[in-house]
Amino acid sequence: MATRIVGICLITAVVAVILAMMIAGPPAGFAAECALSPSPEPTATVAPPAPAEIVYKALRYRSGALRAHVRWNHARWCFGLPAKACTARAPERSASDAKWRAAGKYWRLIAQDRKARTAHLHYRMRHPGGSGGERWKPLALWVGWTRAEWPTVLYIMAQRGGHGESGGNPKAINPRPPFCRGLMQLARGWYSGVWAILGRHRAFDPLDPEAQLRAAEGIHDQQGFKPWAIST
Repeated sequence: MATRIVGICLITAVVAVILAMMIAGPPAGFAAECALSPSPEPTATVAPPAPAEIVYKALRYRSGALRAHVRWNHARWCFGLPAKACTARAPERSASDAKWRAAGKYWRLIAQDRKARTAHLHYRMRHPGGSGGERWKPLALWVGWTRAEWPTVLYIMAQRGGHGESGGNPKAINPRPPFCRGLMQLARGWYSGVWAILGRHRAFDPLDPEAQLRAAEGIHDQQGFKPWAIST
């Protein structure tokens, strides 16, 4: 009997101690020791710089894009259109492979676009439609004639002597010696390559308006307007 009483008393004492601890809370330092340590924050992975060959290839595309853009702006200038700015800023040299590849792809597309736009304007220069000499102004500027020289070029084509040489007709042919042909009515010695233009003997199609204007511009560079009996 006495043993049962002692057991009951021990159980009661243990329960009392547990209840007292629950009411008082954990001892100082217990919570800090038992608290879970925070998980370390993941660190960002820095991509390595792009290889030199990728950067070199992308920069070549960039140079091509800039050249194509300048040529397109020149074609626009021939039509009296304002120049367009080109944004071709390169990434930092330390940029990743993906960024340099994306930049190269963008510049390649820019070059293709500008070349297509230039080709369209060039086609319009060569096929202006209509009649008369004024329509050939963009093509004349394209091959190298200046705006200051254009009035004289137009005078030679359409107004010289009151009746004109070619009247702006690129297929104009004079059947009499010296068998002048084309917009600027160049003599056979020029378009057959017998006479040198800027030190080079080269035959060309005198009825091709671009070839005619380009050759005439070369003749002007070496002799002025004297071959057309015009002194400036």
